[in-house]
Amino acid sequence: MTSCAGTGIKPALLFKEIEANQTKIFVKRQTGFQGSALLIYVTLNDTSIGKLGYNEMLSASTEVGSGIVSADFNAFGSFAADFLKSKMEARNKTSRLFMIKKGEKLFFVITQELGFMTAKLKMYEIDQNEFFRGVRPVRSVE
Repeated sequence: MTSCAGTGIKPALLFKEIEANQTKIFVKRQTGFQGSALLIYVTLNDTSIGKLGYNEMLSASTEVGSGIVSADFNAFGSFAADFLKSKMEARNKTSRLFMIKKGEKLFFVITQELGFMTAKLKMYEIDQNEFFRGVRPVRSVE
């Protein structure tokens, strides 16, 4: 089974957004191969900002002040989890509250904890270096 493609963009393309003077959050999916066929829906203040497939990333502009970023499996994953609830707790929504200043960039990673017959999404705030670890910026051709 192959992973589903979400609306995330290539990591190197996000480098351009770091230099912009906009207030933004960045989210990446780092859940490992297990569960990779399921998309993760990401919301910012209860508004959808994208769907992340295996190892995808996204960014979104946000208002200055407090906010909440959330992630949950897609509808199919939710259905499967409800169907298998007695055998495997797979459906789970994770959220992070944050405070952001004008022009600031915040970075979040979605991970997955696997246990015996369980899978649980977790979200953590990380720094820019950790977010882009192993990613090279795109060079412009002139």
